[in-house]
Amino acid sequence: MAYPEAWLASTLEAAAGCAAYPVMGRENAPTPYVVFYRDSTSDDLTLDQTFGSVGITTATFAIEIHADGYLEAKGIAAAIRAAVRNFTGDVNGLKIIKATADQDRDGVPVVLDGRDTPTYTIDQVFSISWTTL
Repeated sequence: MAYPEAWLASTLEAAAGCAAYPVMGRENAPTPYVVFYRDSTSDDLTLDQTFGSVGITTATFAIEIHADGYLEAKGIAAAIRAAVRNFTGDVNGLKIIKATADQDRDGVPVVLDGRDTPTYTIDQVFSISWTTL
């Protein structure tokens, strides 16, 4: 079965220029890095003039950007938003119908294990709708 997470991970890494981890960051991972996870999923059945009934799945993904500096985190967030928002196309056995940027906000700085200075975070939320090919 195809999942949008494979496309999302590679897109995040390419846009951010750093590692992207599903669900949680790796212990002692160097910054910057990105964490992503699926927040919710819904299924819809719609009619398509060519194919008849088509199942469309929409999932909401939360993205957390971790960086040493605030402006660095903001720059990574802008690059991710540009790469994901409004994407459509066929990837990894999926037809991504649309990707929307739903939220973008400053997160709370955190002190990661083994560090003396805070890591700045930006939180983003994207919705991705797809059907299988």
